[in-house]
Amino acid sequence: KKNSILVEEVGIQPYDVYNADEVFLTSTSFCILPVTKFNWTKIGDGRPGPITKWLLKLWSEEVGMDIVEQAMSHLR
Repeated sequence: KKNSILVEEVGIQPYDVYNADEVFLTSTSFCILPVTKFNWTKIGDGRPGPITKWLLKLWSEEVGMDIVEQAMSHLR
């Protein structure tokens, strides 16, 4: 609401994912996780999309830490 983001929760089918410009998942542990492939098929151009990046930036600012950097630090 604070950033005027319209959210609509709907059921989706695999067709919707295959034809999306970008996809992301949300959860407590991952916060916002970009999805770049579905069943080995590239989604969009195969990279996190602009909306996903924007939401990650907004959430990082909200919680006062770089969410992407935190996640990447666990891979090292």
